[in-house]
Amino acid sequence: MTTTDTDAPVLTELDALDDETATTDSTGPVSELDALDDPRPAPDAETDAEPEPDRPSRARLLATTARTRAAALAARVPGGRWTRRAVAAVLVLALLAGAGFAVYRWATALPDDAALRVADGVVTEQALDQRVRLYGALYGIAPPGDDAGRDTFRRDTAKAVAVSEVVVGEAAARGITVSEAEVSGQLDQLVTRSFPAGRDDFLARLSQVGIGERDVLDEVRRQMVTSRLYEQVVRDVPPVTDQDVARAYDERRATLTTPEQRQVRAIVLSSRDDADATLARLQAGADPAVEATRSLDQSTRGTGGDLGLLVRDQVAALDPGLADAVFTAAPGSFVGPVPLQQAWVVAQVTGTRAGSPLTPDQARDPLRAQLGAERAGALWNTWTTDRLRHADVEYADGYRPADPFAAPAPR
Repeated sequence: MTTTDTDAPVLTELDALDDETATTDSTGPVSELDALDDPRPAPDAETDAEPEPDRPSRARLLATTARTRAAALAARVPGGRWTRRAVAAVLVLALLAGAGFAVYRWATALPDDAALRVADGVVTEQALDQRVRLYGALYGIAPPGDDAGRDTFRRDTAKAVAVSEVVVGEAAARGITVSEAEVSGQLDQLVTRSFPAGRDDFLARLSQVGIGERDVLDEVRRQMVTSRLYEQVVRDVPPVTDQDVARAYDERRATLTTPEQRQVRAIVLSSRDDADATLARLQAGADPAVEATRSLDQSTRGTGGDLGLLVRDQVAALDPGLADAVFTAAPGSFVGPVPLQQAWVVAQVTGTRAGSPLTPDQARDPLRAQLGAERAGALWNTWTTDRLRHADVEYADGYRPADPFAAPAPR
């Protein structure tokens, strides 16, 4: 068998473990070390064969380097030729473990435009940006204004998308499905609750920021299958006992009060300019009942925009920013304009009702529900963390979150 100059150092270092010279008819076992990615041509190989692709060539180079380094290290080991060759075999496997990982990482590297990959699905930077716009349109989530905040937001958003993909994949594996009719019905409920102008106007406004109906329906579907999977995961949470409630009441007594309530009047308008003009007229003494006749919220047009007595959570369900504005305003004052799902709200606090301490009987049912929700949430977070640790998720450098495995904070 002939060898090339390139092969010579490999043969020399492996066989120079002893002064013996290996020949093609030498006796003794042929080790896997000898057969590993041998670059020498077979006796009947054609010399004009096409060169191999780059990836196998790189693998061969790594294997050759590993054999060379192993031989050099093993040469220092005392003993006979086969002792040193056995040591070299162990060393080359250790070296190739790292080399093989390098080949794997090189062969499976993220595409240049990728933000992350979950299993075989790549989420591009463009797709992630689209999801950011979707979250902004549906949930009012927007990137912070400072560089550090935007960096954290970008990484947290990538993690939220990774978690969503992992959860949806688990739901699919369990056979959890949601019909198109169910998704469409859920979207109608969302629009009715948060966008009084109706579904068509809602979708038209979303299209102005590059969000289509399919984007919205896909997000609604993700939320619905996640909810159904959540119910499966937490269904075996131990029930909350009377003793649990009594203990929690003693521990949380200082925080167990009826929530403050505020009487709120709200006028929903289609543009910021209209909202600014409406607020100016109200502050100048205009009749709120007259101004409310132009509200997009048809259910309160005839009542001067009155929403009744509301607790903070009820207002926050409409918009967290509106809740903050309403519950920090002085009684009688106007607040806004506040952006609300592609509309603008001008509100007035017309009255307040302070909270009061809850008795054990008053606290029992809400405290039981809260303890149950806390237990279910803890189990869900543990389950999510476990799935993230075992999922095949890879982030591009600019998108890797600070803690890739911790359950994400709620939006």
